[in-house]
Amino acid sequence: MAATLFCLSFIAGIAVLTGPVAAAGITHVLFVAGIGCVAAVILRLGRRNAWCAACAAALGMALACLAILRPGAIEQPAPAVLPPGSTQTIDGVVVDEPSRTALSTRYIVMLTAVQRSSRWATASGMLLVIDRRTWPVALHGEGIVARGTAAAPQTGASPLPRLDGSLLAIRPQTLRPPLRWLRLARRGVEDRIARALGEPHASLLTGLLTGGQDGMPRATREAFARTGLAHVTAVSGTNVTILLSAIGAALFWLPRRWRLLPSITAIAAYTILVGAGAPVIRAAVMGTLGLLVSHAGRVRHSRLAILWTATIMLAWRPLALREDVGFQLSFLAVIGLAEVAPILARHDGVVPEQFGLRDALRATIAAQLFAAPWAAAVFGTLPVFGLLANLCVVPLIPFTMLLGGIGLAAQSLHDGLGQLLFYPAWLSLDIMLRSANAFASVPGAALEVQLTTAILLAYYAGLVACILLLQRRRALANGIIPPSESRLPLEASA
Repeated sequence: MAATLFCLSFIAGIAVLTGPVAAAGITHVLFVAGIGCVAAVILRLGRRNAWCAACAAALGMALACLAILRPGAIEQPAPAVLPPGSTQTIDGVVVDEPSRTALSTRYIVMLTAVQRSSRWATASGMLLVIDRRTWPVALHGEGIVARGTAAAPQTGASPLPRLDGSLLAIRPQTLRPPLRWLRLARRGVEDRIARALGEPHASLLTGLLTGGQDGMPRATREAFARTGLAHVTAVSGTNVTILLSAIGAALFWLPRRWRLLPSITAIAAYTILVGAGAPVIRAAVMGTLGLLVSHAGRVRHSRLAILWTATIMLAWRPLALREDVGFQLSFLAVIGLAEVAPILARHDGVVPEQFGLRDALRATIAAQLFAAPWAAAVFGTLPVFGLLANLCVVPLIPFTMLLGGIGLAAQSLHDGLGQLLFYPAWLSLDIMLRSANAFASVPGAALEVQLTTAILLAYYAGLVACILLLQRRRALANGIIPPSESRLPLEASA
């Protein structure tokens, strides 16, 4: 109980301190901390347990305050100030993965200096640099010198001011060798895929393996968005979890617990292969959490693992709870795997278990029940055929990633052999693309919706109530709790 209350208090503190009411200062912090202590006392666990719970809640709130006050935790770099229409020469550091197309390469740059009257002057702020020469390409973390025409931010695009021109120099020494090697490996993977496959197949496989979506045609991107398949084109905890489920199913001849180590080893190798970028690391953490949740013997262990993971990740980056939609959707998907997948496991006997189909189907439904409404609220679009499209496409993800990995390995040995072994991956990618386009072409495939907070609360409250009811009935049927026990499973498991 103390650990659960500590994590919940920490997450609630982060939510309040990074939310719109954060300007209220210390008053609302003390108010929320007091509410946590009162809630602990109301639990009526006895004097000793109540004091323990109150201390855990207060400690969680205090650590949330410290996480927010940590230097660099919530400060957002301001956009750079450059006179529109002027020609500028700037020096800065690339702070995100470059976005490459056939006509340009875009960099998000942290400005460090601006050349004025043949002298360099210290400067700061964020800037979008557009390189029209497209080659060479700087890596994330490298320093660059660029020259171009300054322009105001584009409406409906990036809020950063632009510098449209070309790179004059790249300073690779600003990126240390281990990170440089990893990011060069990721770029090598993306370049090999681009050489072997045409668009949109190449960008789809790149999205599955590395999270990069450069070069994907706009029509394909819109088709995936209209059918609720946008998560497929980005590395996510859900995709990694589904891939690990398929690996576990392929190792069916091993005892269940013995499959854990090979699966975690596979996810570590995959993370290193694709460059260990921030989205990939998050997906690896969430995928590993989903794997541990699926192997946990009790619901209590799964819930506590999810809470501790959220606490650790938010202590590192508090603003993720408010601004990182991928973080939000990944955790909702893992909660669905922990709570709904065991219920579905008792009713999916008609689905064949070969090739991990049953696990993939179960994970898809469980994740969509929790993540789809939140995605609809964030993006304002409700895919009518979202669940059906996911059922058609998501089971193909592990096969496509595996076949793509085989093609990459073969291409590193011989281009012709790689081209031949890439063909099965191309077929799987083509099925995914045709499925997405077919569902997206149906009139009314995506509805414009405005899900209010009240609607979301009502949906998730009803979903949680149904889950608790089904879990309680299962516990009663198995004799885990006596029929006269009136506590809910959440209270009993705590």
